[in-house]
Amino acid sequence: MNQTMEYDAFKFRKDNREAINKPHVEFLAMSIKANNKLIDHPIKVTRDLHIINGQHRLLAAKQLNVPIYYEYVEEATAQDMAIENMNKQWSPNDYLNLYVKNGYEEYIKLAEFMNNMKVPIKFALAILRQENKTAVHNFKMGLFVFEGYAHSSRIPLIWKTVELLQVHGIKGNHLRTVRFWQALIILFIHEKFDEKKWLRQVSSHAHRFVVKARTQDYLSVVEHVYNFKCQPLYCIRLTNDVRFNP
Repeated sequence: MNQTMEYDAFKFRKDNREAINKPHVEFLAMSIKANNKLIDHPIKVTRDLHIINGQHRLLAAKQLNVPIYYEYVEEATAQDMAIENMNKQWSPNDYLNLYVKNGYEEYIKLAEFMNNMKVPIKFALAILRQENKTAVHNFKMGLFVFEGYAHSSRIPLIWKTVELLQVHGIKGNHLRTVRFWQALIILFIHEKFDEKKWLRQVSSHAHRFVVKARTQDYLSVVEHVYNFKCQPLYCIRLTNDVRFNP
């Protein structure tokens, strides 16, 4: 094990955590100041001093002007980085950043999907059905496969609906939930769906789009709003035996 106070000798890898968590650095600094156990938790670096694990500890040590301890490891692959940090406070964005920076095509496709559809990663993984334990593990280990989203073409209309609701004073995170989006997609893919009619109805009945607990509840609202004062021939039925899998 080695120690130094030459903090600037260490290098931050571009594929490491997407962003420094400043509150976490402050928390570590407080912990080190109260009981310095850095010697028991050396950071891990390559021979050219690229940090594999421990950049927050390094910053906390630098802030307190105390020695940082480090150990050498062999040059790490993306999977090595993921395994090394599996039990750390890595977010899905950190894993995405890791694999995108290392040229993993499936993760690059995911990043492009998120950018094009203006959705955060947790939301993207939710609508792509990548939330179960196996899928989460595969995502962390670089095994994610982007199979696309069958209803991508409808997402711009979802955003148009959300923006219209906001214009009419409806605010809240419920407009950006998978439950709400599922209900909208079920409406949008119906063979009788009329976009112009929908946007008119949303403008007239925006007040009905309040927080709901289930997709079924949002679907009831969507159906009621779309069908308000419509002729039976043009009404849409959504709430009978619907499978919530868009």
